[in-house]
Amino acid sequence: MSDCLLGENVFFADLKSKSVKSGVVLSSIVSQSGYVVHIILDEAKVKYSVEKARVFLSQKEAEEYLPNMLSVADEMERLEQANVKLLESLRQKIIGKPEFKELADVVFNQRKN
Repeated sequence: MSDCLLGENVFFADLKSKSVKSGVVLSSIVSQSGYVVHIILDEAKVKYSVEKARVFLSQKEAEEYLPNMLSVADEMERLEQANVKLLESLRQKIIGKPEFKELADVVFNQRKN
């Protein structure tokens, strides 16, 4: 794939929708983590920040990449959830259980809305 994709119509594997989307590359940047990220604008004028590895010139390539990406993403999510539970358990060994969990949940949920 060409390094300069500015103005090109591309296809990308989207984690959020778990599908292949397309759009035009508006710009490319280097992320804080050091990855090349393309800013892509779809037909609905929605912007996406997509790592270079998930961007393809053909729809077929993106569709072939998608299942493996989703499988790895699911495994990452599973590991993250397991670690959250483990860390919370360890935290409680140090500081105990929260005294006002229900109140915190209500306040947090109100902020999400």
